[in-house]
Amino acid sequence: IKDISHDGDFADFTYTEGGFNFTLDDLKPLDKGEITYKLENLGNEAHLCARVHDDNESPELADESLKSMLNFRLGNISGTFPEEYCNWSEWVSLGKMDANAEGFYSVNYCFGIYENGDCDLDDIDYNPAQGGQMIVDVEFYAVQTRHNEGFECSSLDEPEIISTAGESWPEINGAWLAKARYGGTGYRAELGIGAGNRDEWVYNPHPWISEEYFEFILNYDGDGNATFKVKDGNLVYAVPGADEKICITGKTSNESEGQVELRGVTLNGSSVGPDDGFLAQGTNGSRDIKHLCITGANLSGGFTLEGEIMFAWGDNPIDEGPAIEIQIEN
Repeated sequence: IKDISHDGDFADFTYTEGGFNFTLDDLKPLDKGEITYKLENLGNEAHLCARVHDDNESPELADESLKSMLNFRLGNISGTFPEEYCNWSEWVSLGKMDANAEGFYSVNYCFGIYENGDCDLDDIDYNPAQGGQMIVDVEFYAVQTRHNEGFECSSLDEPEIISTAGESWPEINGAWLAKARYGGTGYRAELGIGAGNRDEWVYNPHPWISEEYFEFILNYDGDGNATFKVKDGNLVYAVPGADEKICITGKTSNESEGQVELRGVTLNGSSVGPDDGFLAQGTNGSRDIKHLCITGANLSGGFTLEGEIMFAWGDNPIDEGPAIEIQIEN
């Protein structure tokens, strides 16, 4: 950023050095303005992207009423800050910027709504937000066009999903779970989903074969309902929501040999975890536990987790046989 300027209807506008962060104070309905950034690009032609978002490091300085009434405009889109996520917009393309060039790019704001390109008032009560203060961040992102011909700014909105595999039980808080196992009374296949208390699980006996691979699907609709399918078994259950972490745990029994294998896991159609999944291999008298955790995904609006599992057991699978648990943080 070479320079920043402000053209607006009121004086209470300040910005930090560098201009990435600015404060709007004592706002009144129909206050509006334009913040213009002068950018310099150096030696390579670049795709240029930008977004506007709430300063999450200073939430105490953001008036909740104001956040829902102050509109920003960047490129060809406009909107307010949703209260739940504090992000106003997706990344917006500002086009290509020539090498060794300078350009001017603007962010507009309106305490009201944009109507036919101008700031107007909606049919709502603006009084609760009058005099409020808000700190706003502006981010720019540039990547050279060379070797990035197909780059889209929208790809920056995709969450960074991190998969970690490990031994023993994973760390996860406030989770509900889906579970499939072989064992129990009569040595049967059991399928459950619930809030972590066994009394709340719903069981569905279904025949499985040792060392057979079969598909599992866990779907959350974003509205409090989850569906868990394993082979031909299918359960639907009301759940308390989802955050950004899923852990899949495979475990064998304490007292006998057994196997649990997981492979081909996808989240919303994208591969996650190691290509070969994991294998929990129990021995006579020794339990084995493996897990795969997926973090960084926004699951609150719904998700589909899919993959293949395989259970293997000997002649005596005992009460708690090989099992897989899927825990979802909420």
